[in-house]
Amino acid sequence: MTVRPNEHEVANILLLNPYISEHYQLVACAKHNNQQR
Repeated sequence: MTVRPNEHEVANILLLNPYISEHYQLVACAKHNNQQR
């Protein structure tokens, strides 16, 4: 996914679905770790 989602929309999704929130955080952490190498 090259287009960054709207942060406000993401916040709403995370609030509505904790499971998605957890997955989103894991993906973000993975991307961050990959950038550090």
